[in-house]
Amino acid sequence: MKMISGKRLIYLIFMALSIACQKVPAGSDCPCGTETGTTSVCFSIQTAEIKSGSRSSMAINDKTIKSLNIFVYRDGILAAEVYSDNTSPASIELASGGTYNFYTLANTGRLAAPAEESELSSYRYRIQDTGDLESKGLPMSARNEGILVEGPGKRIDIFLERLVSKINFKINSGAISGLEVSSVRLVNSPKDVAPFIPGGSAATEVIAGDYATSADISAVNSGKTATFYMLENCQGELLPGNKDPWYKVPEHIPSGKAGLCTYMEVEAELDGSSGMAGPVKYRFYLGKNETSDFTIVRNTENTVTLITTEDGLGKISWKIENGDLLPVSIPVVVAADNGIIYYTREDGTLEKTSAGSANWNDVIYASGRYVFVGENGNIAATRDFSSWEKATSGTSALKAVTYGENRFVAVGENGSISYSTDGKSWKQVSTGTQSWTDIAYGNGIFVAVGNSGTRSWALGWSEDGVSWTSKSSSSYKNICKSVTFGDGKFVGVGDRASYSGTSGYSTDGKNWTLNNYAGSVLHYCVTYGDGEFVALGRNESILSPDGISWDMDNFPMLSEPHGITFSDGIYAATGNKTSTKSGFIVYSSDGSKWFSAVEDDLGTDRLNSICVMERKP
Repeated sequence: MKMISGKRLIYLIFMALSIACQKVPAGSDCPCGTETGTTSVCFSIQTAEIKSGSRSSMAINDKTIKSLNIFVYRDGILAAEVYSDNTSPASIELASGGTYNFYTLANTGRLAAPAEESELSSYRYRIQDTGDLESKGLPMSARNEGILVEGPGKRIDIFLERLVSKINFKINSGAISGLEVSSVRLVNSPKDVAPFIPGGSAATEVIAGDYATSADISAVNSGKTATFYMLENCQGELLPGNKDPWYKVPEHIPSGKAGLCTYMEVEAELDGSSGMAGPVKYRFYLGKNETSDFTIVRNTENTVTLITTEDGLGKISWKIENGDLLPVSIPVVVAADNGIIYYTREDGTLEKTSAGSANWNDVIYASGRYVFVGENGNIAATRDFSSWEKATSGTSALKAVTYGENRFVAVGENGSISYSTDGKSWKQVSTGTQSWTDIAYGNGIFVAVGNSGTRSWALGWSEDGVSWTSKSSSSYKNICKSVTFGDGKFVGVGDRASYSGTSGYSTDGKNWTLNNYAGSVLHYCVTYGDGEFVALGRNESILSPDGISWDMDNFPMLSEPHGITFSDGIYAATGNKTSTKSGFIVYSSDGSKWFSAVEDDLGTDRLNSICVMERKP
């Protein structure tokens, strides 16, 4: 039984409010004329789309904006406020040269702005009942702070985040026959939310929650999903240290909190075919896990599955698992051919830049900087993608880079190995004539894999990245493409053997156990995260909890993957489509199902490697 918090929703729908001047080209400032000493400010609104499906008791269009309140503050005092019902102009005049903070509330109806900005820290939006979510639309909020307003016109891009969570419910009753669900509802649904405190709003009042309609009950009993909506409710970890999910009941929750924590109530009937008959009712508190946490975060999607077990109704268990959708805003960096680099901007879109003209083969973030390695010994380092420190280390192509023992270590062709303590100044050593393809660090040792000649493959290891031991063997074919470290072991993937992919594992990096059965194709890259090793090949992903036994999924959108990484519960991969050569970036919460969340044209340059960007506080 496992519980994981829901993931941020993806895909952006761009929707510009009507503005009291000419149409504004994307990315430009508002061109409206103003009076002397003032700037005309207009707004561009962006919202995240939620996947369509069952709507339970509410017929909701997830992307509709029915109303907008924008509160503007300067030096802590209300400077302006504007209300729009999405048909009237949404522009305001502000004194030029000032720095302003903008607070936006959508789908709340007209609201009065507090006179002082400090009041927003305790500001709460309240609904009368769940019908408000349907009639007014899903409430959303945004904060734009420290905005310098100057010039004749200024456009503010507002990225709205829903203040609700989407809860999907389904049932897996295969172990107990004759279980028919008759009712599903949310209890203690939040009545209020603090819109300008992201991830920290706990309900102070509750109402009767959303519920499943008769049509939804029929869908649930046929294996489909019912969907519910609720305001954010971050009550936090109220049972710290608890490991027993059956202990997560009202009598154990701190005084005054039980009635504010949201739970799901399911009523069902047993028809006797399982040896039991009669009604049964189950309740379970929602949260980030099944034992101690009571937090449901805004703008997330969660799936609750009721699983019946073979040893009776008293052992029905619950789990929370990730929704199918991923953050479009997961920040990534991609290294590509011809000096091209992509990175995620603060607004979630991709920025294309370049650092020279070398083919960049790998990228890593460590020690406060991004380090790229590429052809002809080229190396580039940056902290912010605006200024670069470039170097060369030899003339051979560098294929991969890692970090450990307080140094960067890169490997490449002709036995070339380079190391640096700061990513700027590099020294080179050689292991011979091997063509190293990848390197990983773990358990105090660096491990490199690659080729050493015709029908011969290489393995190397070093405790400091400087002095190396290397061996050649035909058996290293199984690990010659990529290597990673996780769960106390190194795991590598290699060339195809007969009709299957290959892999191997080692606890010390020197002595390997090799496996000829890992999927059906050769795999280009492998990583570890969230208890799983995940490797990618052409149209295929393979997964293993231990690096020994692998499960395979066919996924055509993977085409030809070149790089994979993991961070914060998300796998990210990059590569090129086989037919068109166009680049792609895809995401997955489980390493099995992959989704493209990037609509940008990534061209046809080869995308070689990907890493997750540093998340700014």
